[in-house]
Amino acid sequence: HNLLLAKPYDGIMDLLDYLKYKNIPIGIATYKKQDYAEKLLLAMGFGKYTDHIFGSDYGGKLLKKDIIKMCIDSLGVEDASKVLMVGDSNHDANGAKLAGSPFCGVSFGFGFGQFGGEDINEFEQVFYADHPMEMTVLFEEE
Repeated sequence: HNLLLAKPYDGIMDLLDYLKYKNIPIGIATYKKQDYAEKLLLAMGFGKYTDHIFGSDYGGKLLKKDIIKMCIDSLGVEDASKVLMVGDSNHDANGAKLAGSPFCGVSFGFGFGQFGGEDINEFEQVFYADHPMEMTVLFEEE
């Protein structure tokens, strides 16, 4: 029951609307267990943006890089360097690197800088955002 009390971060739906408008495919790769991830994200309305939601297994065998690769494959992308992994934790940053994807760190969420968490500057990143809509500059055509 408490799972469904979570709310999307302020501005995230605006970002997803923007990405959908730009015809940019969206996938979700999370460390949450697959069934929890689907239940939560679909209840929050993320289903209108993607059919590609991948979470962890109950056996704990999947690493974040595995989940990211599954997501990339489901999107039909052959070159992982063309996919931007956005995340708030060392698992996201390291998983992106191991999967061959650039990484965008974010301060909103539960990872970087929260509760004595890691500093985002310890990880390779192409961009850092304090608000979801700040990432739109990464998708503007020059």
